[in-house]
Amino acid sequence: MKKTILAVLAAPFLFTNCIGLTELNSQRMYQNSHSTLPTTHTTITAHSGAYGTPDNSLRYIETALRNNVEILEFDVNIRPNGTLVMYHDQVPNDLTGYEVDRALEMIRGTRTKVNLDIKNTSVLASLRQMVLRHGMINQVFLTGIRENDVMIVRQRFPEVKYYLNCDLDPKRYYDSHYLNEILMMLRRTGAVGINCHYSMANQTLSNWLHRNGYKLSVWTPNKRSQIRDAAGYYPDNITTRHPDRANKRVKR
Repeated sequence: MKKTILAVLAAPFLFTNCIGLTELNSQRMYQNSHSTLPTTHTTITAHSGAYGTPDNSLRYIETALRNNVEILEFDVNIRPNGTLVMYHDQVPNDLTGYEVDRALEMIRGTRTKVNLDIKNTSVLASLRQMVLRHGMINQVFLTGIRENDVMIVRQRFPEVKYYLNCDLDPKRYYDSHYLNEILMMLRRTGAVGINCHYSMANQTLSNWLHRNGYKLSVWTPNKRSQIRDAAGYYPDNITTRHPDRANKRVKR
C-alpha cells in the first residue's frame, strides 16, 4: 500500500520532468541549427515605400536612413542584362529599377539592417557576391523564400539567414498536428522562422514558434488597428509602411 501511495505521489513529478526534458531537448536542437535565438524585442521594419516615398526607390532608402529605422526592406529582382535592381514585378527592360548595389552602398556603415525580399531566386549568387563585397553579411537577411526555394538558397547564398514565407491557415492552429507540420517544415528548411501576412498570425502561432525556438515576422499591418492587433501577439518583427506608428505601439 505504501509503495502504491508513493508511486501516485511521484507520478506528477515524473510527468513534469518529462515535459521539462522535452522542452530542453527542443531548445538544444534549435541551438545546434541556428545561430540566433528569438528575443523578446519586437523589431520594426520600414516596408519599401514607407514615409510616403516611392516603392523600391533611392529616395525611400535615404528617408528610411534619415529616420534611423532599425530595419529597412526592399525587393530584389534582376534586369534582362543581369543587373540586380529593386523592383517588385518582372523587370521589363534594362532601364527599369534602381540598382541594388547603389542601395547597399548607401546603407553600408550604418546600424540599419536590411531585409532583402527575394522576387527571383536567380539573383542569389550575384547578391551574395555583392553583400560580401560590401562587408554586410551580418547586416542582411532574406524573406520571400518558399520551401521549394531553400535548396537554391543553400547552394548559392549559404551564409545568409532567412525567414520562410508561408500561407498559413489560422483556423487550424487549434490542431496540434498542423502546428507540428509547421515545426517540421522549419526544421527541414533551416529557416529562422515564419514570415507571413499579419492576418495569418495570432497569439497561438506566436507562442508555439517561440516555445520551439523560432521567430515570427508579420508584414504590412498599416492601419493603427492592424498594428495594435499585430503587436498584441508579440511577433519578433513587424514590417509596415508606418514604422513610427508601430514603434509607438510596441513601446507602450
